[in-house]
Amino acid sequence: MGENNQTTSMNNNNGVHLFLRLFSLTLLLIYFGSPHDSITLPAWYNFFVHKLCIAIPMVFILVGYDIEQQFCSLVNNRTNYTSIAQQVGKQWLSFFETLVFGYLCIAIIGYYFVDSVIGWQPFFPQGKQTLFNSIIYPQYHPILFLKYIPLLAISLLAVTFIQQSLLYLVTIKRKAKKLNLTITRPQWYKYVLWGVFLLVFAYELLLSPRMANKLFFPLGLNNSNGTLCYIVAGMLLYHYHPYFTLKRVKVTLLLLFHAVLFTRLFASPPNALLQLLNLLYNLLLATLYFLLAIRGSRLMHKPLPNFVSKHAPIVFVIGWFLMSSLWPIYIKVGNNNILFSIALLLVCAIGFLVPCFILWHSYKNLRNA
Repeated sequence: MGENNQTTSMNNNNGVHLFLRLFSLTLLLIYFGSPHDSITLPAWYNFFVHKLCIAIPMVFILVGYDIEQQFCSLVNNRTNYTSIAQQVGKQWLSFFETLVFGYLCIAIIGYYFVDSVIGWQPFFPQGKQTLFNSIIYPQYHPILFLKYIPLLAISLLAVTFIQQSLLYLVTIKRKAKKLNLTITRPQWYKYVLWGVFLLVFAYELLLSPRMANKLFFPLGLNNSNGTLCYIVAGMLLYHYHPYFTLKRVKVTLLLLFHAVLFTRLFASPPNALLQLLNLLYNLLLATLYFLLAIRGSRLMHKPLPNFVSKHAPIVFVIGWFLMSSLWPIYIKVGNNNILFSIALLLVCAIGFLVPCFILWHSYKNLRNA
């Protein structure tokens, strides 16, 4: 009976995670459906991009959720420190290699793609950069989302260091290396995560705005603290999201979210308070998305949504190249908001449906071969 309950819980967690991946993919494609700064956007889309959408933070929160899910699964299924540490290290190294390889491939292919297909104006007002310079400083690269990949890799390194340190401390205390005792997460593990989160949150809130214009390192190293904040938040959400089904928790989250939302939109807070409201808004809205995912996790039992969710990064990369090749449409529609909105919806639909169609039919053909 206990094993059945554990299996059901794991399936529910997996369904929540897959639904959030699919939902975040949709947000990302809408967010990157058009250039943001070089053309005049309709009021609704400009409001969505700059005020409501949390596509980028949501991706980092999901990465943290996924890391913690895999880490807890490893801890529950291993009996000694060595096997856990080796497995965690192998998983992180594999993911890190994938990030580095993907970063270089996307950077090189994207550079020449933009150079030959789209052109550098008017979508990229910073002007053409050399390939080497745009790789070392991804803020200059024409692919807008590329700058987040190094931040993700740096934050994952910090998270892995925390997990390995905790495992080592636990095994020293219990002498698990010699006695081969079962490794379990200590009760204080969540408190350590809370401590890291609050520390990074305070840094992002108090020091990051002052240092942003003074420090500028290759690969955006000075901006990795914000990424780490959302990743650790995702790790915490993995532990606490089962409590979101409680009615009093739902009501509290909804009240807090609306208080932050209305204050952020309709008040005129000072910059320091606005920074805090932005962070709280991102975190509270991500929490509400988890509530939505608990309801929508049943959708992931169907083959097509399940497949698309598992291959969301590939769908997004292919979709970005397709959508960016269609960006010149926005110049032709001019400042007509209705035509722009129709064009945006068509571009986003193409960026979502075409990669899904290609991958799904390729998968079916390979399976039937």
